[in-house]
Amino acid sequence: MEEKIFPRILEILLARFDSAFMPPKESITLDSSLSCDIGMESLDIVDFIIGIETAFSVDLNSVDVKNVRTIRDVISFLISKKPSVCDNL
Repeated sequence: MEEKIFPRILEILLARFDSAFMPPKESITLDSSLSCDIGMESLDIVDFIIGIETAFSVDLNSVDVKNVRTIRDVISFLISKKPSVCDNL
């Protein structure tokens, strides 16, 4: 997997999920923790994942999602479930 596309996917995620629970976009990096750095609680993370599923037309198994802790984890998980996400980036 080419990590050079991760920043582009991060841009897409941040553009789609501008929410009250998120800090300023400029402060979010690939290694930002969903809970510690971004301040998401478990329900926020569920909403975030559902939003990703909708935006990218992918089904993310909730059992596997519990291991997602950072933005990098989210992107890696997304790409592992739907590699074609990278095709147009």
